[in-house]
Amino acid sequence: MAEKKLYPKVYADRLRKLLTAKGLTKRQVGKEAKIHESDIGKMERREAAIGVHRAYRLAKFFDVPIRELCNPDRTR
Repeated sequence: MAEKKLYPKVYADRLRKLLTAKGLTKRQVGKEAKIHESDIGKMERREAAIGVHRAYRLAKFFDVPIRELCNPDRTR
């Protein structure tokens, strides 16, 4: 059986923190950011890459610079 590829933990952690801080569901974020909620779940579990387009949409939705998605310790 092939090993499952996991994407960087820092992205998943930051996404989870943003969701929690805003008190939003994956469905709510997905609808507004135009990203399927299952894809948000995969990103949160490190099973899918965030990618440039998704990072842009998420940063715009959460009103944070894209670089904040890469660094969970960065403050505004």
